[in-house]
Amino acid sequence: MRTLKEEGGLDEVLGDKDSAETLETMRKAMADILDVEEDYVDNNFVKDHLDELKGVIDGDIDSLNALHEAFTEEQFLKINVDDQEFQNKVGMSIAEAEDKLNNIEPGKLEADDLQFLESLANVLYQSGWTIEQIDNLFKGADLNVPLNVDAAPAIEGMN
Repeated sequence: MRTLKEEGGLDEVLGDKDSAETLETMRKAMADILDVEEDYVDNNFVKDHLDELKGVIDGDIDSLNALHEAFTEEQFLKINVDDQEFQNKVGMSIAEAEDKLNNIEPGKLEADDLQFLESLANVLYQSGWTIEQIDNLFKGADLNVPLNVDAAPAIEGMN
């Protein structure tokens, strides 16, 4: 079976008008699957992950995990903090933090996971990310962690 990517993508499979409407529908579906706001899933992300989306629709858990990991990876590309500064504040490199975030098992958060998430949230917040952006990063990684900002500003409420 050939994939949509191998067939040339949506524009080749569907007409231009239909593909735009279908892409928008798929973008909304992907946001729902990831449990994030629609604004955080762009059309390029959808086009790049059509096969994972199809797998999720077919009930493939590996496709769902791959979709969560891809979303996390894309969000980590938006971190605007020097890697050394990030490492000083979080205790690991940006790449290591991305890997750790993708390997936290949903529903099984341990104390060191919560400490890591709090450190990550703080450095992201201090670098200009909004609480909504941080929340969507965590939700996209399949983690439902409540976030609150105190006057410091620091993220609390994760314990």
